[in-house]
Amino acid sequence: MTAKKIIRLSSNPKGFGTNRDELDIESFDSELPIQNTQSYFENADIGLFVGLWDTTVMIEKPGAYDCDELMFLLEGEVEIKNNRTGKIEKIIAGEAFVIPKGYDCQWIQKGYCRKFYMISENPTEEIPANPSVEGIVILRKNETVEQGNNIAYQNHNNKFNAGTWSTQSFETDFSAYSKNEIVQIVKGKLTLIDINDERHTFEKGEVFFIPQGAIAKWQSSDYLEVFYGSLKS
Repeated sequence: MTAKKIIRLSSNPKGFGTNRDELDIESFDSELPIQNTQSYFENADIGLFVGLWDTTVMIEKPGAYDCDELMFLLEGEVEIKNNRTGKIEKIIAGEAFVIPKGYDCQWIQKGYCRKFYMISENPTEEIPANPSVEGIVILRKNETVEQGNNIAYQNHNNKFNAGTWSTQSFETDFSAYSKNEIVQIVKGKLTLIDINDERHTFEKGEVFFIPQGAIAKWQSSDYLEVFYGSLKS
């Protein structure tokens, strides 16, 4: 298991793209694309994976999505087709969205895309016949600039959540984090201070992951708004 520390995700890490993913033609309704993955955190026991991924043009085989996945789309556009209705939903660069586990869909990629991801696919849990949401869930910014937690998605067992959280200036004490969480800064600036007194500052657009049990202190001197995905093991 990866050490319990604050992890900053880079959209262009050194060496990314030099070791291509091994792919199975049976997973596609198109020719094999070129895909690359940079893993930042893995815990196979609970089925939690966090990283960076890209792909060229491709069409995946249709079927039930085998995980809950929150994605921050960095480049390109993505189309997700509902296999029951034929409806196609489009996500563009700069948006964050969830594909629910069990959603009967097909990923259609007409151009290059790059994303950060947080995947929850607990090996002890079956794919639900009916997901908690029939469609993708796009996270929305808080237009009212109020403090609060807007949960946009909860999975079938309420362990995986995604949404928008906002607050005015604040500072916490040191404490062990109660969940695994990926965070993207939407507005403002956030500083995390770890148990070694190292400061980690994140500004608009930046993404980090903090594993359950990591000890940190949080502080922000102004209004802060973030997108998040969390999994409590």
